[in-house]
Amino acid sequence: MGTTSISGSCPNLYATDRGTYLVQGYKIDDPEALATLHDRGMPETETAVEIPAGLLSFAPGHVMTRLVRGEDFGRLFKTFTRSAWRWECQAEYREPHEAEAFRQFLAGETPDMSFTTEWLANVRQATGAGRHFERVRVLTEPLTDYLRFEMFAAPGNAAAGEVIRVMSTTAAVEHNLPDHDFWLFDDELVAIMHFDSHGMIAAELVDDADTVAKHRRWREIAWGHAAPCETVLTP
Repeated sequence: MGTTSISGSCPNLYATDRGTYLVQGYKIDDPEALATLHDRGMPETETAVEIPAGLLSFAPGHVMTRLVRGEDFGRLFKTFTRSAWRWECQAEYREPHEAEAFRQFLAGETPDMSFTTEWLANVRQATGAGRHFERVRVLTEPLTDYLRFEMFAAPGNAAAGEVIRVMSTTAAVEHNLPDHDFWLFDDELVAIMHFDSHGMIAAELVDDADTVAKHRRWREIAWGHAAPCETVLTP
């Protein structure tokens, strides 16, 4: 096991002979912070360390460029120059800002979709300027309640200029498409999305050539085998 960091210092990154890394960081002992981590799925038998974000870029081969969330993630949708393409393959998403509208939809009420206003405005602005928003959504058979809700909302996205296509989970498996969600920006940057039971945790930004090329191939396969969303719209 070796490192090019200063021996014994903190933080530190160690390369093992097993193709893995060990991270030395400042042990988190704040009870509230640990309780939050355990609530989000970290086993009681594990703990966490805190390290600078830059340390994750130290490993060779672009193991991970960086993690973004919140405003940093949202900024990607305002700064791309040509295209933003989404592979959306989860059967359900538990995003807090959608919860009330989803509840209303299930209750047979008219959902308050005001939470989409900012997103749709950005899509309209981007597509009006000649940039492309596109997405392939994977549909379960039969549709989950959440996917029915998404299909209910799809015409609003389409009206703003986003092009949505759909394919079945069976087709996704047949074509060896990934089981993780991602955005591909300008054919140059991949944002791999990570979720827990509370919604999206963060997006992992990767720009190394091999990873980008792989996700571009997946996009071409998915886009070529998906059907226009309008052909399967269902309440």
